[in-house]
Amino acid sequence: MNKPDSKDNLTPSQHVTNHITELTDWRGKTLVHLRKLILDTSPELTEEWKWDTAVWSHQGLVCAVGAFKETVKMNFFQGAFLLKFRL
Repeated sequence: MNKPDSKDNLTPSQHVTNHITELTDWRGKTLVHLRKLILDTSPELTEEWKWDTAVWSHQGLVCAVGAFKETVKMNFFQGAFLLKFRL
């Protein structure tokens, strides 16, 4: 689902792309790598733009990736469920 944001007519994927483009250092490169990894691994995920952050969901929130001054942070919502996929 890539519905345009009513505020500026950008899709969530366009917001993520714009955010990555603004990060001209290692953080942008890291976000590109993580985005590709997430979408290649689980193509059924929907890319969203929430809380000024890239978020992926599928029947609920799955993960979020955010860039900060000195770090790139990846959050897994309900991370305990990730263990199911390893078994």
